[in-house]
Amino acid sequence: MKTFYELTDKEILGLTDEEIERYCDIELMRAGVIKPIAPIRPKDPEPMDIRKEQYYEVSLNYRSIVFKTLEQAEVFTKLEPLSTDRVYEFEREVSVISYSRDLSIKIIEVANSDDVNKYKVKAGLYKKEKEEYDKLFKKYNDECGAFQEITEGIFNKRREVENKNRQIDRIIETFEGYLVLADNDKKIAFNFLNKAYSWDDVIEAFAWNEKLDFLMENTQIPDNADE
Repeated sequence: MKTFYELTDKEILGLTDEEIERYCDIELMRAGVIKPIAPIRPKDPEPMDIRKEQYYEVSLNYRSIVFKTLEQAEVFTKLEPLSTDRVYEFEREVSVISYSRDLSIKIIEVANSDDVNKYKVKAGLYKKEKEEYDKLFKKYNDECGAFQEITEGIFNKRREVENKNRQIDRIIETFEGYLVLADNDKKIAFNFLNKAYSWDDVIEAFAWNEKLDFLMENTQIPDNADE
């Protein structure tokens, strides 16, 4: 089985895209590299409609007291002023000291605790899935490095051969144009061609087109050929 790097430049130039892909697969097989498959990124958690619950807040001496009902808050604001050492309890978790009868009530909204807990569960699951995805994606990137090194090497070589072929075509086209200008005098045309291109490039162009004998018969090696 002939590998890609055993092909001649002409053979590489004649390859189709499908054949290039096949040679990529062969080189990957020889190197023991499997084409990497990107992991599936977990979907971001969808926004959750968290219910709001209303409470009623009364500000008192740099602290706030929260009541479950408006009626409870209104009862509190109508209390007579109390001494500083008296404590009134209206909720089991609230203890307050009142100093003023002129108090205002503020409506506040608090997220429903059940909904918040459900959201935390969803967020926790997403976090675990994202962490696993990040690990797989890192492995995928590492595999991509080896994969790209092989495949890009083949495609770069193909581009190199294509660029070389364009340069060769240009040299031949230039010679044909000089030949017309020189009234079909091949030696004069080659003399000007050697001024436009290096001797090595000229030899390569005519060798590529299997016209090396034609070249040698109609020109002489320039003095700067080894430079």
